[in-house]
Amino acid sequence: MKLQHISTSKYVVILFVLLTSLLLSACSSEPDVPPTPLPTNTAIPTNTPLPEPTATPMPTEAPTNTPEPPTATPEPTETPTPEPTPTPEPTALSSGDTFYSTNFETISDWYLVELNEGNPNYKIEPQDNGLFVVVPDANDFIWLYNTEYPTLADVRVESNVELVGGTNYTYYTLGCRSNNDGIYVFYLDTGGFWQIGKYFNEYADYEQLAQGGSFAINLAKAENKFTAECNGETLSMYVNDELLGQATDSTHSTGEVAIGVETFDHPNSEVIFKDLSLIMP
Repeated sequence: MKLQHISTSKYVVILFVLLTSLLLSACSSEPDVPPTPLPTNTAIPTNTPLPEPTATPMPTEAPTNTPEPPTATPEPTETPTPEPTPTPEPTALSSGDTFYSTNFETISDWYLVELNEGNPNYKIEPQDNGLFVVVPDANDFIWLYNTEYPTLADVRVESNVELVGGTNYTYYTLGCRSNNDGIYVFYLDTGGFWQIGKYFNEYADYEQLAQGGSFAINLAKAENKFTAECNGETLSMYVNDELLGQATDSTHSTGEVAIGVETFDHPNSEVIFKDLSLIMP
């Protein structure tokens, strides 16, 4: 048998045809890729209004510079309490001139000292155009001190005084030159007796300077014009314008005026002070 010879050019054409077929077959055999789904329609959001910006107020004044804090807090200093200015003694007055008088409509310029402080049975009140004072117990007392003239030297203290309740065992009292060391006292006994004395050493001690009895004293429940005078070193006591007695002493030079009621062995003394005056001696 005779073999047929194929020319080289024919092989080239055949090879080209085969390669082309293989490429087409490969392309047709690629796996199917699923299509990408289209996105669903998203609703368009409604327009949300933006908040209005809050206006920041402009400062009316430029801020002041903040001081540097102190490195240490200083200790507070105590402010001294000023001493009260004493009321001077009345000047340019003649003997016999009245520079203070009261019927005790108010007792705001008097302060009270009670032996048994807080005893509800004491009574001090304006009454019958005067000051009504009740001392309830035996061996008891009430004193009132005038603050209007705290440094009086020479003065005459005068008042109409009446025992309106209790017994004759009652002293109603006037005082002058009361200070931290003591006081001069003038006692009138409704039984007809009188006494001048002094307290000293911060009221710890008492000394009788003069005493006596007089028919010039209206006894028991009756009114007496009662006068006590401190003039220099002379202490004088009067009742119903009659001199009862005098004493001389130089212990106390200035102080306050005072009035008081004291009982003895019998309780319940009731006294009224009226028309009290301070007079230049």
